[in-house]
Amino acid sequence: MNDRYDVIDGEVGLKNVIENYIGIRRMCELMEVSKSGYYEWKAREISDTQLRQQALTVMIKKIFVDSRQTYGYRRVAAELARRGRPTGHELVRKLMRAADLHPKQSKAYKRTTVQDVDAAPAPDLVRRDFTAPAPGRRLVGSGSRGHFSPRLPRIPA
Repeated sequence: MNDRYDVIDGEVGLKNVIENYIGIRRMCELMEVSKSGYYEWKAREISDTQLRQQALTVMIKKIFVDSRQTYGYRRVAAELARRGRPTGHELVRKLMRAADLHPKQSKAYKRTTVQDVDAAPAPDLVRRDFTAPAPGRRLVGSGSRGHFSPRLPRIPA
């Protein structure tokens, strides 16, 4: 409901700028709220929750700026906890969105080494032989897990 009142309030603030301003009564009809409800909402004092969230938003903005705008809501929530203001992740996320704080994405990893297509393959200094005379006749491995491999007759090289 508060969102609807916020929309109406934003439009009322533009009545001198917009030439086809439709008035509060018509806006309330379009938003399906009562005119008296709108005026009651407008006259209402700020609640304690809103005051706490405003103070928390100030802290969140400070942490966000100190992090060079790289911290997301999880890191901001962790930093708030370190500073003695433990806060839920979702509340921090909501307040960061409301304050239009979006962390910068880190750049993608850049490859620094490009393979030389003309380079010869590395020499086989161990003389590995992966060929087998028939399927299942030669198993390749380090041999350190002998209890897992089946005992096959040894094939002379």
